[in-house]
Amino acid sequence: MTRVLHALRALAIAAAVAAVFALAPAGATQALAQASRFSAEIAGIEIAEKRVTLKASMGQQTLRVAPGVALEAFKPGDKVLVTFGQDGTEPIITSIELIKT
Repeated sequence: MTRVLHALRALAIAAAVAAVFALAPAGATQALAQASRFSAEIAGIEIAEKRVTLKASMGQQTLRVAPGVALEAFKPGDKVLVTFGQDGTEPIITSIELIKT
């Protein structure tokens, strides 16, 4: 009898979890993967290595740039809006836009 009750309890928990996922909005999982955007100043660019050093309120940091992001149009001192994403556990720059002043 105890085995049957444990099996029924496990089945009820699995059904409840399945119902929660079925009723969740489709975009909920995408919201967790959305990138973050920040404004910063370019402190340095290493075009061949696809790396950019950014200066912002929290200091300087050098980050890798995703393939397809063009760096040739930027120079140190440019104010930019940077979008970050993740490559595994590493944050990477997925887009850079010049802030027009």
